[in-house]
Amino acid sequence: EHGFDEAKCLVVPSLFFPGFHPDLTNAFSGGKLVSGIFGAPYQSAIGVWCWKQGLDLEQTRRLFTAETMAALGFDRSWNAAVAQMRAHFQGSPVAFADFFLPLQASGRPFMHTFNHPNISAIAQLARGVARLLGAEEANLRQAVETVVPDALGMGAIWPIYPGVAESLALPPSLSWKFGNAFYDLDGYLNEQFRALDAVGAHVDCHLTDAPGFDAVMRVAATR
Repeated sequence: EHGFDEAKCLVVPSLFFPGFHPDLTNAFSGGKLVSGIFGAPYQSAIGVWCWKQGLDLEQTRRLFTAETMAALGFDRSWNAAVAQMRAHFQGSPVAFADFFLPLQASGRPFMHTFNHPNISAIAQLARGVARLLGAEEANLRQAVETVVPDALGMGAIWPIYPGVAESLALPPSLSWKFGNAFYDLDGYLNEQFRALDAVGAHVDCHLTDAPGFDAVMRVAATR
């Protein structure tokens, strides 16, 4: 349709993967994204739910436990995330297994957020594209991810929570990074609540507004 040589025009899949960060979500007010820390449109679903219920920071902080993550099913979200990412590769000639299996085998997180890949994931996707364009295998074996700056790592990096991390054989964390600033759980929740307070209108969130999520959180909040 655009006059390109089909041999050189490839459909490249988007990299969206919530398997490391199942609590990470977006919130909307009046159909517009609600910005959080650093202007990033990212929210903790647990934080949004607690804010909407009028819980204070201390009550909210107590819910960031492995028990809550298990009750919400966050420690079992990996397979669904893999299936979702595989679906993104349908319609693209880039082989999903060639992309995903080396990243999984590395044993390291390859996403900063659900839609911001680590440089290792970008490099692995680039290898698949380059292979289809006729690159030599010797060049594809170069560890370009070790020398190319991780630009998306300069933005938001979401932690892998207790309960979720252990299910993936990774160290748990409750430390958020936005730009050059780091926030512990108390610091993050304080900033999230401040940003939500500033909206001054009704806030919608597809994850927190789901009946199943709401039911689990109501039980957890009364413990």
